[in-house]
Amino acid sequence: MKIPERSALVQVPRIGNFIYIIKPADTEIIEGKVLSEPPSLEMLQFGVEGDITLIPRFDSFGGRPCAAFCNEYGIMLNLRPNHLAQMCWEQCVGQFITTDQLLGNVVVIAADPAFLGEM
Repeated sequence: MKIPERSALVQVPRIGNFIYIIKPADTEIIEGKVLSEPPSLEMLQFGVEGDITLIPRFDSFGGRPCAAFCNEYGIMLNLRPNHLAQMCWEQCVGQFITTDQLLGNVVVIAADPAFLGEM
């Protein structure tokens, strides 16, 4: 089953590099913070509140290339489901994801491909 198109789900500026933190209680995407340089590992860990793991195939956010991260131990830590981030991920994949679930905070870096390559 294909997921419906949700083009209005996220609005990301077309120019610049931004970091977004999507929290489990969020019902809409808040404005991103401008990044002048790639975030450090510590910044990403702070955002997800622990060890990070790259979310596979979460590669577009608001029509911009992105990299997305979540807490590697979300299940073991019993973190809350992140429904908004899950919807964004499913939009990237193009179908509902029933084999995995995003838990806890999700950090998304929406940026130019060169900037993402520096991470």
